[in-house]
Amino acid sequence: MNLLSQPQRAIAVDKLVDDIKAHDWHLTTGFLGTPYLMIELSNSGHSDVAYRLLLQTTYPSWGYMIEHGAPRCGSAGMVIR
Repeated sequence: MNLLSQPQRAIAVDKLVDDIKAHDWHLTTGFLGTPYLMIELSNSGHSDVAYRLLLQTTYPSWGYMIEHGAPRCGSAGMVIR
């Protein structure tokens, strides 16, 4: 979307990574914004963080939903804990 300048993007992605770490490697966003965050993490040299999110199996995560029988992934398909 290119809403920020390159220096601002670097600051924003560092804050995003800090937030993800502070939440035990989970996102605190809805599903609509998630693809953009994953792309930005990858484009900014944080593919390791993107993969860690993708492979997460504790609640809330895609892996948690799959492990607990969700028929599909998405906010409406979230498995109740």
